[in-house]
Amino acid sequence: MRYLVVTRVLAITLMLPLLVLLLMLLALWAVGFGANIKRRYSFGSFISQAFKMIDLWTFTAVIKPSFWCRDWFVGCYQGYNAGKGTESVGKAGAQR
Repeated sequence: MRYLVVTRVLAITLMLPLLVLLLMLLALWAVGFGANIKRRYSFGSFISQAFKMIDLWTFTAVIKPSFWCRDWFVGCYQGYNAGKGTESVGKAGAQR
């Protein structure tokens, strides 16, 4: 049982920042595509201007989900260790 939990925790800790980065790049592409259609702004020009505006602080958004995972892991741990019945699940969920 512990082996299964450790692999899941490791997988989500590694993959969640990569998924966030992928979604950030997808959103950047979508906005560039919209700017190209609506305002006839070239995609290359848009990307170059966008990367000039992006700083290191922007990429903290990639790291934040790893810290949110901690809360999810605590919830999963409490759920695994809850007893049978709705009362024990409610008590496990209310613990901090």
